[in-house]
Amino acid sequence: MAQQLDRRRSTAQPANTRRSVSRARRLPATSPSESQVTAHHITEMERLIRAETYRDVILTNPALVASAKQQIAHLIHNGEATLGQRLWHALLDQPHSFILACMTADDAEGRLLRSNNPFSTLIGERDTNERVKTWRMAKARLSPKQT
Repeated sequence: MAQQLDRRRSTAQPANTRRSVSRARRLPATSPSESQVTAHHITEMERLIRAETYRDVILTNPALVASAKQQIAHLIHNGEATLGQRLWHALLDQPHSFILACMTADDAEGRLLRSNNPFSTLIGERDTNERVKTWRMAKARLSPKQT
């Protein structure tokens, strides 16, 4: 999966995007050791949990993929798109199963995609209580297991 994404990126993205991808590979994993859990790790885990939620919503409403593609195309047309949004634009042409797998992958590519996730504006958590609940879920996933 990551090789397919890298191959597509190397042909569709300018050199400076590839550098961003290589920088993302050096980010710490979202599953640190017990003594190394930081706010950064919790934030990354929150994004993963949200991506899993977005995946479930997209499975019931696949038209959201076309909406995201249209939203990003508008940004590109106006010259307002970020490199991450351009990456998403290329990814959204792929089969839904591939998009969802990339979006929820717990690796550097998945983290890069989640940092620019177009579904956050289409589906996102708008309720403060829901955001707090997601943060607590992320922290719990990263906390050592209680026996």
